[in-house]
Amino acid sequence: MIPLKSSAEPISPATLRIYIFLLKKSNPIKLSRSDIAKKLNLNKSTVQYHLDKLKHMGLIEETSEGIIVKELIPVGTLKAYIAIMGKLVPRNLFYATFFLTALLITILGNLHTPTELRIIAITISLIGASFSIYEIWKLKL
Repeated sequence: MIPLKSSAEPISPATLRIYIFLLKKSNPIKLSRSDIAKKLNLNKSTVQYHLDKLKHMGLIEETSEGIIVKELIPVGTLKAYIAIMGKLVPRNLFYATFFLTALLITILGNLHTPTELRIIAITISLIGASFSIYEIWKLKL
């Protein structure tokens, strides 16, 4: 169980699994409870219970258009993500982009003169990009 700041109730792994599934979809989510149950290989009553729990916690809202995720909670795996325009994006994607850009600029900047400083810059950029990409790859959300 993962405790939440915004609620007195802890969030169970099954609730978190359903919540993450909803976060990966576009708002509003136009799936029935049966569809969610099929996609997550859970019983419909289990999905019903956990959706009601998320609704009670104020994290989702059900409207005539579908389910709307109202709040992003930074727990567990979600700490490695940020929400941009309703989509979850790995935080390390920005670091990977920075290091890959630095690597390209360093390589393409002056092709004719490989200096020690340039080799060091390429090495640092390559290591930074590699670690960032590895951390993104490790996330199995």
